[in-house]
Amino acid sequence: MLLLIAETVSCHLKMTKTDQSLRNITIAAIKRSAQEKEKWRFTNFYSDSKSATIPQPIRDKLKLAEKELLVASSIASLTEWTVVTTRRILGNAGGILQELELKEVDSFHWGEFKDKENQTTKIRLTSYNSEDFYFDIETREGSIVMIYAIRTLINLNERNKNGS
Repeated sequence: MLLLIAETVSCHLKMTKTDQSLRNITIAAIKRSAQEKEKWRFTNFYSDSKSATIPQPIRDKLKLAEKELLVASSIASLTEWTVVTTRRILGNAGGILQELELKEVDSFHWGEFKDKENQTTKIRLTSYNSEDFYFDIETREGSIVMIYAIRTLINLNERNKNGS
């Protein structure tokens, strides 16, 4: 009997969060930290998919999986953009289309996100197999949206892997 209870508790602890739950938690983290939305030039976050203002040529490249949801984006142009979903980060930086599953991110470097001269900066995410991925995000106030989106989702994916 005790073994059955232990297995039931273990099963409940290993439940993973839904994409909707991941997005809700991430948007709450962004809202607590991001300020001065009127100063954001290229960055948005999405409480629901209907509010997503992503140009169709970029949207066509996303190919969202079933139940995968948009979370945030930094779109300077059709050739310089980054989109964060509940499962991945995708972007076009310097004409190179890159995609990385958030559960594969081992480390990150936020670039010069406080830069007052440039409107965008390159961030670097390194995967567990030591491959570097580069994505463009807006600098200054808008950068906080992307940093918190990525960092929160990485942390939530870590917890999902560990069963909490």
